[in-house]
Amino acid sequence: MNDQQKVDEENVDSEPKEKFVPKNWEFFKKDERTLKKLAPQQRSKYLAYEEPGKEILEAKTNAAKRLAEQKKQQTKNTTGTEESEDQVNQAKLIGQLKAAEARNRIRIMRLRYEANRRARVEALLDDNQGLLTIRS
Repeated sequence: MNDQQKVDEENVDSEPKEKFVPKNWEFFKKDERTLKKLAPQQRSKYLAYEEPGKEILEAKTNAAKRLAEQKKQQTKNTTGTEESEDQVNQAKLIGQLKAAEARNRIRIMRLRYEANRRARVEALLDDNQGLLTIRS
């Protein structure tokens, strides 16, 4: 490979790639009558690659604007309150303490269960050994 080819490959990678835009081919265009005759699934598959209508584009841009505005207002409301951050930290700490207590309770219950089970098994073994000594 010569230097020119290396430079060309580097330039190709550095350029931003275009976003794929799906669209119908021109010779597959259907008019309104044939679209209405199609089954709903086929119609939706066909219309998925069509450009959205003017009203849909307006609604889409309006929704994006509303979402951006709501996000700005939420950030304004949450940035000025240090008390809420303290409350969040306090709630998180309380949650961690409660979780630790619950883990400890479960551990104690498990140990108690294992001890009881061990005692039962030992009692059964003692009974069986007693039976063996009586029979022999």
